[in-house]
Amino acid sequence: TSVDARYGSQLYNVELNMRHTWRDWLDVMAGFRYVELDERSLVSLSNAAVPFSYAVATRNRLYGVQFGGQAWLWCPCEYFELDAFGKAGIYGNSAAQGSSSSSGLVNLSANGQGTNTAFIGELGVTGTCRLTDNWSLRGGYRLLWITDVALASDQLARTDFANGTGLDGGGDAFYHGAIVGLEYCR
Repeated sequence: TSVDARYGSQLYNVELNMRHTWRDWLDVMAGFRYVELDERSLVSLSNAAVPFSYAVATRNRLYGVQFGGQAWLWCPCEYFELDAFGKAGIYGNSAAQGSSSSSGLVNLSANGQGTNTAFIGELGVTGTCRLTDNWSLRGGYRLLWITDVALASDQLARTDFANGTGLDGGGDAFYHGAIVGLEYCR
């Protein structure tokens, strides 16, 4: 008997910010942000005398306001610059989960949904190299922390298959990684 497991996470983000130059080297911002965080997990026994599988899918829809700033750290000439930014906000999260368990003889399912308050914090450092008057190459590193969301890995302990209910919306997600982009400015 072997165990097959899959886990996937999808993150989508849309934001609209207003910026104001407060100092020569600092912009402050405020805006609206929408984030979707969806996860899926599937665990199954292969080649077992009694087949078994457990699957769960979670959905989070976060809406809220954020505040932040961007500081220019290094501008040696008009072609290169280095900046750092931070954003934080409070969000309403509409979360849901659906779980199913199958043993070949019995199929059980449970669903749960709820709303709660979540937090999103983001930090990053970006370097920019101006290629022409309008085009720039950007690269950097970002950190994103999301609290109080429904994660697929947290649902088994809260799922009640007898009543068909359950939701754990208190998970934390942390993402980080490099970014590369091409920017056009008029």
